[in-house]
Amino acid sequence: MKKFKCYKCGTISAVDDAATQATCPKCGTVCRFAPVSKPAAQSAPQPAPQPVPQHVPQPVPQPAPVAAPVAAEQPMAPQPAPVAAPAGAASARYVQEQAERTAILTLFAPYIMQKDYDKLMQAVMTAPIEALRRAVSIKLKNPLVTLLLSHMFFFTGIDRLYAGYIALGICKWIFGACTFFIWNFVDVFICYRSAKKKNINLILEACGMPPVQK
Repeated sequence: MKKFKCYKCGTISAVDDAATQATCPKCGTVCRFAPVSKPAAQSAPQPAPQPVPQHVPQPVPQPAPVAAPVAAEQPMAPQPAPVAAPAGAASARYVQEQAERTAILTLFAPYIMQKDYDKLMQAVMTAPIEALRRAVSIKLKNPLVTLLLSHMFFFTGIDRLYAGYIALGICKWIFGACTFFIWNFVDVFICYRSAKKKNINLILEACGMPPVQK
């Protein structure tokens, strides 16, 4: 049974639990009300969810380092002993000889062409010193004098005669007029180089080396 209160006169009466309405016994007012539901049975407490353990990565075992094979010690090849400079009087003579060769090279350089300088240096540095001293006494042809003679007397062959080309100088003198002196004029630009070629050949022959050009 349950009690209800009339909302009009306020009389409290009893009524069945399942009833949804009842009549007030005092004033006859029909009162409606919602049925009282039984309290639901409390469910058993659920256990708290346990945290899922995360997967902890395990360290991957690394292979042990393999030691590099130690190569057997190879016997070192014998190194050539450094050549010691000559001592005493021989050393002084060697230094003096090298200085003399350098002076001779400087003396000959203006009388040859630039392209023949390597050949001249090889001859001066390798030839016997006695041969070089004889080569110094050779009367070389001055290229500037040859060029001056070609400009002043280009209609003759005196420049070629001075440079040592005797036959070519005579032919130039005799047959220059036949070519209206064109040969003589062109030869002005050639005789300067020809004098330098003559000089390098004279030097090489004195040093015992073959000439660069006959």
